[in-house]
Amino acid sequence: MEEDKRAKFIRVYANLPEELKEDILVVVNKKPYTWNSVFIEVKDDTDLGQENFKSPRGHNTIMEKKNISQNVKISEEMKETVIARIDAQVPSNLKLAIGGHGGMDKEEMIEHIKKGDEIGKQIVKRHILFLRSVASGEFTKAIVSVD
Repeated sequence: MEEDKRAKFIRVYANLPEELKEDILVVVNKKPYTWNSVFIEVKDDTDLGQENFKSPRGHNTIMEKKNISQNVKISEEMKETVIARIDAQVPSNLKLAIGGHGGMDKEEMIEHIKKGDEIGKQIVKRHILFLRSVASGEFTKAIVSVD
């Protein structure tokens, strides 16, 4: 692996809030890897660690939080906020993949949120976690700490 990419990843990981380190960072060959597991692979300079820095074709990067349902209760106001953010900020050609559910465009994301199904709940929870990390300053701290 290129040393500068490896060092940059390690700096980002070191500054990542602890609760986010169990989030899924990448899916390789249909197997999810958390920040923690990728860190071990990168630190040990394994083949898998090197694979995580190649072209993203075949990789799905998503945020997956374990036991998140205990931390976030979804209100109608949250749903409306997330729908507004997706509608305003997500390009029409962007696809989101969650687990084995395949890719979905922004209209499909909004539909899942409106239906309140499990996929819609996961989308809302991820957005709320992101907004909380921005509001707390954790996101900015992690971003500015990377050279």
